[in-house]
Amino acid sequence: MNVEVDCYRNCLVDLKQRVQLLRYNDPALGPRKLPNFDNLSADKTTIEASDTFAVDTRKHAVTLQCGTGLSVAVGSQLVYIVNS
Repeated sequence: MNVEVDCYRNCLVDLKQRVQLLRYNDPALGPRKLPNFDNLSADKTTIEASDTFAVDTRKHAVTLQCGTGLSVAVGSQLVYIVNS
């Protein structure tokens, strides 16, 4: 049983290092543009581990509190990239 738990923890650490979460620079127009497959992170900003999400249920809005103190609207879509 201990081996399974250690494997699970190691897999989570591996996924955290491999998955990159991005937000659109323009949350209204960004998801409507065709993606640039040569540069998937074009017109997007990486969400850092120190950033936190704030959900306002009354306004139906999600904002991102960046480590720099900046509050940014996220919009309705995010992008993730799995690096192999």
